[in-house]
Amino acid sequence: MSFRRLMAAILLTTVALSACASADPGTLLGKAASGNLTIGIRFDQPGLAEHTLDGRFVGFDVDVATYVASRLGVKPSNITWRETTPDTRETDLTSGTVDLVVAAYSITDRRKQLVAFAGPYFVTGQDLLVRKADRTVEP
Repeated sequence: MSFRRLMAAILLTTVALSACASADPGTLLGKAASGNLTIGIRFDQPGLAEHTLDGRFVGFDVDVATYVASRLGVKPSNITWRETTPDTRETDLTSGTVDLVVAAYSITDRRKQLVAFAGPYFVTGQDLLVRKADRTVEP
């Protein structure tokens, strides 16, 4: 996915969230209207989301979350970052521990019954890697 298409998808998602929700304090927009958001990310995925030794939060997911928050009127300094894992994401969202999660997470029918998805914002795949010199696997 090109960067331009990615940004268009994020912008459309933000606009859709803005159009469909009210400023009810229980909604994402209502929470953003307070000027603060708690966003769940992984802390251990270099390049995507990482809590560095010097205390910063960096990576693609962090950048996407910061961009969405800014479009909702929340300054980066008013984001509380909270670690969330695949095992706790639904609970973190439904309990209100986090306001949204920005992380690598497969969209499945079962998960759609538990939480709302506003993506995907990044599409990838999985591959099997072997040593180049290994001739036991045919290309």
